[in-house]
Amino acid sequence: MSDLTLPAGTRGRKARTMKPGPLPFSLRVSFSLSPDDGQRGVTPDDTLFLLLEGVRTSGSLSQAARALGMSYRHAWGMMREKEQQLGTELIVKQRGRGATLTAFGARLVWAQQRIMSRFVPVAASLEAEFLSELQEDLFAEKETLRLRASHDLALPILREEIEHRSSDVFVDLRFSGSEENLKALAQGACDIAGFHCARNQRKGSVQHIGYRRWLKPKEHRLIRFATRVQGLMMRPSLDGQINSFSDIARAGLRFINRQKGSGTRLVTDQFLTDERVQPRQILGYDLEEYTHLGVATRIAAGAADVGVGIEAAAQQMGLAFVPLVPEDYFLLVNEAGLEHGTITTLIEVLHDARFRRRVANLAGYDTSDAGEVVRLTAALPWYIAGSTRSP
Repeated sequence: MSDLTLPAGTRGRKARTMKPGPLPFSLRVSFSLSPDDGQRGVTPDDTLFLLLEGVRTSGSLSQAARALGMSYRHAWGMMREKEQQLGTELIVKQRGRGATLTAFGARLVWAQQRIMSRFVPVAASLEAEFLSELQEDLFAEKETLRLRASHDLALPILREEIEHRSSDVFVDLRFSGSEENLKALAQGACDIAGFHCARNQRKGSVQHIGYRRWLKPKEHRLIRFATRVQGLMMRPSLDGQINSFSDIARAGLRFINRQKGSGTRLVTDQFLTDERVQPRQILGYDLEEYTHLGVATRIAAGAADVGVGIEAAAQQMGLAFVPLVPEDYFLLVNEAGLEHGTITTLIEVLHDARFRRRVANLAGYDTSDAGEVVRLTAALPWYIAGSTRSP
């Protein structure tokens, strides 16, 4: 973390008596397809990528321009200028048939989206770190809820809804693998640890072995966050042909894995064990991405054929999806912390209809049990082996 230099006379000054609203800060990744020219903030090439993505999805440059609030003439001029700079075409216009991306244009879009998928959790964590630094010195009246969690598409919604409900709460949300989050809670580095557990994990399973050292049934409680489905995300042309890791190995398909320590990697390794498939039989087993969207984007770009992820990521990238196993996403907390104001606010949000409506827009998510506080022995599958609870 960088050491922020505050204005003279600020350090040590008593916090303001007014209650501040959300801090006006966000961290984003900006792209430029030109040599570094010192530009900061939104660059013309950020807009270019939005245009290219609009052409890809709508098949029309005019529709893509209209969605961005710009004229067709301006959009076409921007496209032509970048094509001349790069020395190759990005789109092909067809009379009466709209426009399509060239092979290079499509590759450019997929590469940008893959990079963005990697930077999203990093940027979110750095943003929280920066705000936490300001929080400590300038906005001490706000209570901080330190949340370390495995990356999930619904978590930013949770953070927004908590801060919307209470202007007195700042959510310090940082993303890392499930095992790392549990370790952070055990070491007192966070208030809540987010992790996910597939329902096919039993005593001695890969996830059980990975998680058990950090879980304390007498001291910890689980807050249900969401149920989602892990499955195989694959090129649409493979739909109906691939249903297992045995199929992947047999067909010699290019696989893209998740990073070591992630809950999804543990789920993958359990399926390989159950199907008696060796990692060396999976082409690309050692190639890693850090988010569900990262895996989905690489497949959509043609750099891989199949990977494991959630349905919402597959849908977002237009991929085929084969469900493998339902899993529960839990928020682990020390029982003694359940009465703390920030955590009671979080639980209230999880019960709130507005939060649930927003998450319902994500494919494959179920929040009907969100906010329920349960014991580890009543929810984790290695404690309740033989449970017939339906997805």
